[in-house]
Amino acid sequence: MQSRFIINLILLLIIVGISLYLTFTPPDDEGSETAAISDVPAEQIRTIRIERKDRQAIHFSKDGDTWMMRSPFEVKARPQRIETLLGLLATPSVDQLDAGDAALDRMNLQTPEVTLRLDDEVFAFGDVNPLDQTRYVLYRDTIHLINDHLYPQLTTGAGFFIDTKVVPDDANISMVQYPQFRLLRQEGQWQLESALDISDERVQQLGRVWSELRAGNVRAYEPLEPLYEISVTLDNGEVIDYAVVSDLPTLILARPDLKLQYHIPEYLSEQLFPREDIDTAGAE
Repeated sequence: MQSRFIINLILLLIIVGISLYLTFTPPDDEGSETAAISDVPAEQIRTIRIERKDRQAIHFSKDGDTWMMRSPFEVKARPQRIETLLGLLATPSVDQLDAGDAALDRMNLQTPEVTLRLDDEVFAFGDVNPLDQTRYVLYRDTIHLINDHLYPQLTTGAGFFIDTKVVPDDANISMVQYPQFRLLRQEGQWQLESALDISDERVQQLGRVWSELRAGNVRAYEPLEPLYEISVTLDNGEVIDYAVVSDLPTLILARPDLKLQYHIPEYLSEQLFPREDIDTAGAE
């Protein structure tokens, strides 16, 4: 009786061991890895074009190491957005289907809503597979099913792809002219020419905020009568005029020359308008 119990226990342990091995040991199958949709290296791409049905195309090109939007606006592109677009090349192709006429029509690929061109590589985006929510993408005469993370970005406005830096990255500010005062940078230190009594620490912070200022989002310029203007002078003498079309708490700095407007987050908007120190104001 005891020996039978021991045999059954050993068999049970063997079964448990085999189950654990099969569960936690990855399959040794070289063909099990899902291949990328394309073998083209992202580094060699120099132009990107997003075409949307009944909407203006968005075009980018690479200038040295910097990606620029060429249309509908002439401005620096947001690097993270470009990386996402180029990431399509390495996106796993979950499944592949023959690109017959019937299939193309059924999957809305005959006249796709969105087409992404990376140099000469053309990716047409069709409908979503209702079974697993993957997206049908036509590429090189094959229909691929891929994760649907990119399509929503391709259908957004051009502002989504624009760099949010308000003052260009490669520019150094020498002066910011407000209607009532101005902020100057001299020998690496910021000075405020104003009747306001503000601590040096807050003046330095104001300079840093301007140097690093990023918009929450960027949109096409809406021609509105500006409340006033703020001018930023760079070290090279260039002057950038920002039309303030909306004041606190929702600050909007417009660049009519670029046909864009920068929507500044509320917490940053407040920092751009210095007020007297509380202790100083209360002492008067």
